[in-house]
Amino acid sequence: MPSPDPEKIERLKKNLYSRKFTPSSPYERSSISPSPAPSVNEEWRQPAPTENTVLPKKRLPVLVMVFWGAVAFFFLSVLTALYVFYSGGGVVSSRNVDIAVVGPVSVAGGENIFLDVVVHNKNNTPLESVDLLIEYPPGTRMPENLEQDLTRDRFDIGTIPSGEVMKKTIRAVLFGEKDQVKRISFSLHYKVPGSNAVFVKEKFYDLSISLAPVSLAVSSPAEVNANQEFELSFDITSNSSAPVNNLLFSIEYPFGFQFVSATPAPAYDSHIWNVGDLSPGEKRTITVVGVMQGQNEEERTFRFEAGTVSGKNEKEIGVAFLSDFQSVFIKKPFVDIGVVLNNSNAAEIVSPSGGEISARINWSNTLPVNVTNGSLAVALSGSSLDRTSVFPNGGGFYRSLDNTIIWDKNSTPTLGEINPRTGGEVSFEFRLLGGEVVLPRNSELTLTTTFTGTRFSEGGVAEKVVSSATRTIKVSSRLSLNSRILYTTGAFKNKGPLPPLADKETTYTIVWTVTNTSNTVLGGSVRASLPPYIAWPGNSLPATEKLFFDAQNREIIWNLGDVEAGAGTSRPKREISFQVSFIPSVGQVGSAPMVINNVTLSGTDQFTRAVLQDTDIPLTIRLTTDPGAPIGHDRVGQ
Repeated sequence: MPSPDPEKIERLKKNLYSRKFTPSSPYERSSISPSPAPSVNEEWRQPAPTENTVLPKKRLPVLVMVFWGAVAFFFLSVLTALYVFYSGGGVVSSRNVDIAVVGPVSVAGGENIFLDVVVHNKNNTPLESVDLLIEYPPGTRMPENLEQDLTRDRFDIGTIPSGEVMKKTIRAVLFGEKDQVKRISFSLHYKVPGSNAVFVKEKFYDLSISLAPVSLAVSSPAEVNANQEFELSFDITSNSSAPVNNLLFSIEYPFGFQFVSATPAPAYDSHIWNVGDLSPGEKRTITVVGVMQGQNEEERTFRFEAGTVSGKNEKEIGVAFLSDFQSVFIKKPFVDIGVVLNNSNAAEIVSPSGGEISARINWSNTLPVNVTNGSLAVALSGSSLDRTSVFPNGGGFYRSLDNTIIWDKNSTPTLGEINPRTGGEVSFEFRLLGGEVVLPRNSELTLTTTFTGTRFSEGGVAEKVVSSATRTIKVSSRLSLNSRILYTTGAFKNKGPLPPLADKETTYTIVWTVTNTSNTVLGGSVRASLPPYIAWPGNSLPATEKLFFDAQNREIIWNLGDVEAGAGTSRPKREISFQVSFIPSVGQVGSAPMVINNVTLSGTDQFTRAVLQDTDIPLTIRLTTDPGAPIGHDRVGQ
């Protein structure tokens, strides 16, 4: 290969770096033959980038661009719809639906109220399928029938054209306490053309009760003596121009209060009265007498309420018209009276009919000065008193004309002058009627003890001193059981030898009879046990009575349920008959074995809440109540 020409190379360098160099041909060819150029697609021939060349941007995929465009359009549509709806500048807006209620701001309880409901459609499109729903507060009644509650109303308005006004007048009767605020809720449900969506517009209307339908005036002493009767009076007056129906009045008694009596008598327990219906302006008076127990200067509060009867419970107030309270202070009595009956100082005791009562009356002077000319009187009232049995001690006199026992300073010198912090005691005994005498239902005997005397004030003025105490004896009913064993008579035909023979079966009929006197007895039952040699065939009459045999405990049980007062006297007696089977053993020959044992009757007196019991003697094979029994029937034979 020839060596390159140095001059030519040098000239080529100068031309290469010269700014004025212009090649005579697109390429400066060397003398060396180039290799054949590879075949290249012309579209790849791109000029080399320079500093001023702008590269083309990458294009996003078409689906991504469509997605983000849809999202932007959705949010723009939502914002536009919200703006149009709430700004009122569009087709329909809740702000362009106006509800106005025109009526009084207060109303007397029990009076009719009239409210005008005005709906104005200020939209440029009509409101369709319009319903007006009204929710009334508790204590609202139908004007046409005050006994019927009014809880809600619904009015089908239909269509309210654009720019039109709808007016609806409603009428109701509100009950409640004075100054109580009642809220009525109005809601308008409607649709717009071309949409199934339901829109709601709400409005609330408050009005107060200016006057309760009834008023209550309470009369009671500000101070009461401990253990001494006092009286509370309640005047209930109608303020309504319409009748007030189904009125209920209740009192919540404080601790230590003992109910004695009321006029009229309570409808439920001792504290709930069914006043009934009150005509406009009508007044009813309820008087309660009771005794307060407690310490000196203690305050006790009575709470009371009046209103309509609840639809769920006749003993509860559904809508209250008024509620209030009254307080009294307990003062220690000038002369303290104590009454002890059968060793109990309780305000109420229970005794069976025919029961004997021992009573002790004690007194003590709580004043700092003497009490003179004292006298003590005990009044006994009630149909259960055996007037012939009253026996006073300590010089007392029983005045049978009015059933009062009297002690004074002539018969009992300790009553003549009673020094401070001293006292005395007297006693007496009596008996309640019983035996064959049938007492009236729910009988009770009341003892009212009254002490009177004289004290002198600091100015020397004589003042009368009076103290009293009341005790009650509730008389329990007399629940009785009679048992009989029969063979020749009775509800069943018995079989077997009489007298019974060893290893031979003989059946007997047992008859139980239950009687009850003055009070209904709850949950009555008779129980008896059978010896192991007595079998239970399972026969009993009448079938309406509930009798069964507990084989495990070998016990016969008669579930009586409630036994009415007067059973066996003014009402039919309760009676049941059943059979038992006896197979004697040779070891019983010559004896009179027991057939039924441990016969016990029990139940609870509904009036006194006392548990009543009666027992009867065991029954043997001796047929003492069977008139047809042969001689010698009462010994087991061979």
